[in-house]
Amino acid sequence: NPDLKSEFSWIFDLTYKGEIQSVFQYEISLFRNNIDNAIYQITKGTQEDGTPIYQNQNVGKSYSTGYEIAIGIKPVKEITVGANYSYIYRENKENKEVKFTDVPNHKSVIYGNFSLPSRNTTYLHVDMEINSKRYYTSDGKTLPGYMLTNAKIFSKVWKGISMEAGVKNLFDKNYCLAINYPKEGRIYFTSITYDF
Repeated sequence: NPDLKSEFSWIFDLTYKGEIQSVFQYEISLFRNNIDNAIYQITKGTQEDGTPIYQNQNVGKSYSTGYEIAIGIKPVKEITVGANYSYIYRENKENKEVKFTDVPNHKSVIYGNFSLPSRNTTYLHVDMEINSKRYYTSDGKTLPGYMLTNAKIFSKVWKGISMEAGVKNLFDKNYCLAINYPKEGRIYFTSITYDF
């Protein structure tokens, strides 16, 4: 789009974090973004397979606002669990029917680290990521939300050498971030790292 202009924004962020006796940590953030000449991915049509055709366009004044909450708990040295949740709302002030694409309104992550009592350099990490539905066209078509679970075991084995092995998308969920482009299913991985 040769007529595309640069967008300009004012970003406001207020964050507070603290802890209680090194056992409970928390962080709360509030944010707002006021945008002039906002650039949207506007849906102009579809290809034969149904994939949308996009063009970046300026759509005037927009804003996004939301918050994020994160907590972490470490009841004993060997266990750390936590979670975070974020909410974002975005709107075009001049045409509320035009939707922002590719970003879910709700997202959360829950995680846990569990190490061996006698060897805290060996641990199991498990996390779960939850995403709500998202728009994939500017006229309001949506992709469904999804939940992914990942797990890995990590260990420092000897003088700078560490190993890890795990699985991403443990339950082999079908999901996609763009229409007609499915993401990977269950993936196993392993690695060896040497730190000089």
